[in-house]
Amino acid sequence: MTIRKILVVEKDKKGILSKVAEAVLPSEVHEYKKLINDMLETVTSLGAVGLAAPQVGVSKRIFVLEDGTVCINPGPMMGSGKITSHAEGCLSVGKDKRFNVKRIRNVIVRCLDGDGKPQTLKPRRKLYSIAIQHEIDHLNGRLICDVGKPVK
Repeated sequence: MTIRKILVVEKDKKGILSKVAEAVLPSEVHEYKKLINDMLETVTSLGAVGLAAPQVGVSKRIFVLEDGTVCINPGPMMGSGKITSHAEGCLSVGKDKRFNVKRIRNVIVRCLDGDGKPQTLKPRRKLYSIAIQHEIDHLNGRLICDVGKPVK
């Protein structure tokens, strides 16, 4: 496994971070095993909660969470509960920059797992609910600096 370099917005000459990522065909999932393993190692090594493929320069609809969750081609999110604002950071925006972003408390997302099997993500922890929304924003070409207000 390899720790991947994080693409930062200032050096994103190809505009990968601002593009909608491409879907992965179910028959192609096996082709992304190394990428997924590298992303899991990278997210762990950086002490981050989540990481999306565009953040490592790959415009595919894949994200991982620190707990080992792999999400490929997330479908529409269903949400419930209170909407609150959270101060979020992002590896691609800058280590010391934080933005208040409005997020829904509980989300449910259908996707494929790392083996290409359908799964439903229903995070029990608020942190993972926020992270899923954050990573899906990446897959849709949105960063916290696009959807939030800077924390002073």
